[in-house]
Amino acid sequence: DKNAAENYAAIVFNNDGTTSCAGTTIVMDGGSIIAKDENGNPSTAVSNSAVVNFVEYVNYSVNNATTIVGEIKTPVAIVTYEGQNAFYSCYTFQDAIDEAIETKGSVKLLTNVASSEIITINGEVKIDGNNKTLTSTATRAINVDYKGKVTICNLTIATTNKTERAINVIQKAAELTLNNVTAEGFKYTIFVAGSSVGSTITTNGGKFSGYAAVNITGSGTTFNSNGTELIGINNAQLHESNNYAVIAVNTVPTENVNVNINGGKVIAQTNVNRQFIATVRYAENANITIDAELVLANGDVLN
Repeated sequence: DKNAAENYAAIVFNNDGTTSCAGTTIVMDGGSIIAKDENGNPSTAVSNSAVVNFVEYVNYSVNNATTIVGEIKTPVAIVTYEGQNAFYSCYTFQDAIDEAIETKGSVKLLTNVASSEIITINGEVKIDGNNKTLTSTATRAINVDYKGKVTICNLTIATTNKTERAINVIQKAAELTLNNVTAEGFKYTIFVAGSSVGSTITTNGGKFSGYAAVNITGSGTTFNSNGTELIGINNAQLHESNNYAVIAVNTVPTENVNVNINGGKVIAQTNVNRQFIATVRYAENANITIDAELVLANGDVLN
């Protein structure tokens, strides 16, 4: 038994993210549902994965004559394993990530999730958002703290005014790939910290918008964008004009940064007199190549 991630319960309604037990009916009239862990403590009585965005797709009724020992839980994600039918149900997004890293699996979200804590990725993992949304009220939605490969796909990251960064890369030599990921409304949407030296970030499709869609302070960073929409929004309430741009490369001693924009759009929602594509401030040897549609706030398209 694991409280954080488990497939076991007295009654399990399964869902592997593709097929599920939706439409199942179970009626309990009297009797008991008892679930205890190896130490004799109450565990999971009912694990119901057939829930999508808080709407239940199974019908189970338990009357007052039925004794229940244990909790009724709703998994939000599963961990899958390549070449195997087995999967592990998890009750928080963070638990699923930790379990996948530990057991060399992949994460698939089953439902939209909300988190008041920073989601931390500290190992190699693939995360399929399954077209769901992570809503964060933490200062950073996701911290990538791993020197190696991390892949996130099919995920929307929503924010509140408390969340400054959607994806925060803080480890050296991170290899982060974002496929069909959308994150909007952040201060710095993709942020590469000064501690993240020699990292490679690649976006394929998706959309990122914020005060700066991309802000790079880590030397030796390579940022590749393929068919992605990048939007910089100059919020008058923020006065860090040196950091405003759709793509910002700045802060001493940032150097040897490569930015390659291939297709998609680069949109500046700001006064056209401001810096437009990139703010290169105290940055040495920053190479920026843009082959995309460039759009100003007034709708002008620069070719």
